[in-house]
Amino acid sequence: MKPIKKLDIVKNIMESSNKKKSFEVSPLDVNLAKIQYNLIERLEREMAEYGDFAAVIEKFTSKNPKLRIGDIVVRCSHLPKAESKLERSLDLTIFDKHNPEKFITHNLAVGKKQAILDKVKQKEFFETCKSLVLEFNEKLGK
Repeated sequence: MKPIKKLDIVKNIMESSNKKKSFEVSPLDVNLAKIQYNLIERLEREMAEYGDFAAVIEKFTSKNPKLRIGDIVVRCSHLPKAESKLERSLDLTIFDKHNPEKFITHNLAVGKKQAILDKVKQKEFFETCKSLVLEFNEKLGK
């Protein structure tokens, strides 16, 4: 097994597009970075190369009163109806804080184990998740 590549979480947060001129770090940024970091470690260990495996789930609950979002969940699982037993799916689900039955799910990646790991290790993963969370928050505010 290859050693787990450590990510510089603070570097990812500070390099995100809206933090270049500010030293203020939001709890949303910190928690999304933690999800990314924990997901990489868990996927290395828990995601099977072939066949079924228990879904790997990382989440946090937003307690920010300015945001309408509640739980943010990133889930990696096998595709049960895929032709190949090598296919995995990586999804982001964002729940409304005031109505848990209202949520949005966005597929971030589909592919083999290495493709999923490569996707999660990219800096763009953090930025994509953050933009989707903020976009859904805007939709809920209307």
